[in-house]
Amino acid sequence: MDSYKVAQSKIDFFYENGYVFFNDIIDRKTINELIDHIEGLLTGKYDSSEFHAGPASTQTDKDIGKYILQVTPAGFNKGVKRIEDPALNKISKHPVINSIAKQLLNIPEVGIFQQQALIKDPGFENNTPWHQDDFYWRSKQTAITCWTPLQGCNIENGTMYLYPKSHKLGVLEHIKAKGDSLFHVVKKQLNESNFIPVDIELGGVSFHHAQTIHGAFINNGNQRRIALAQHYSKPKSWFGWNSIGAELNPLITKKQFIKTQNISSSSVNRWMNNGSLNYVKKPNGRVFFRRKDIDRFINKHW
Repeated sequence: MDSYKVAQSKIDFFYENGYVFFNDIIDRKTINELIDHIEGLLTGKYDSSEFHAGPASTQTDKDIGKYILQVTPAGFNKGVKRIEDPALNKISKHPVINSIAKQLLNIPEVGIFQQQALIKDPGFENNTPWHQDDFYWRSKQTAITCWTPLQGCNIENGTMYLYPKSHKLGVLEHIKAKGDSLFHVVKKQLNESNFIPVDIELGGVSFHHAQTIHGAFINNGNQRRIALAQHYSKPKSWFGWNSIGAELNPLITKKQFIKTQNISSSSVNRWMNNGSLNYVKKPNGRVFFRRKDIDRFINKHW
């Protein structure tokens, strides 16, 4: 039984609008610990060997992602559900946040399949392009993000903006963002007046649907902006690559791979077509993947 009960009005609001805010969820001590550890992982104060700590994307010199710093557990994208930092590990198990996620998704248990601290310093072209998370995930099942500002967030310092009800549009076409970046942006021209800022007190959290369009403007403030995003779905879903398990045969069918990982066939086809994921095609037309090719794909691309 969850000790924190989400009001039905909040749940209804989430499904109607694709987002919902909660106040007074995280105490100030926890926030200070998170700031210390996130900045410490970037500067070397704490061991960052199990994290990606640095620019979010550095494909070219003009890549806007180089001005957005991130701290994210490296193992998550290889199916290793482990966070090798005490403060970040602790927040991943926050009972109230996890309880809210379960109730909004209406499932008995949730799992975090990705955790990202996003850091924007003032004075740089570090806007986050308008995008839908599910463009990247192609999850085929409901997923949700908890976005937690670790400093007071406001329009000036680049708080996140959300497009209400855009989750009802499905996954839209995206194109690469400025600078041939790993970041992508919704191709459709969007009316920015339709976006609303995440305006919550320090200690509050924002949840948004996997298909809600969102992004942020540059940090025009005078201090660093740090926010923590935790992405939830059913346990062992999408990024649960290790659920394939060593107990399986060296070859796994395309159908088994899609079913086991709860990912879309379109994503798998895209990885096959662009050469990212090697495959074996039998004379009868059936497609298989080698375990070593899956591991190579994960290590290189995730």
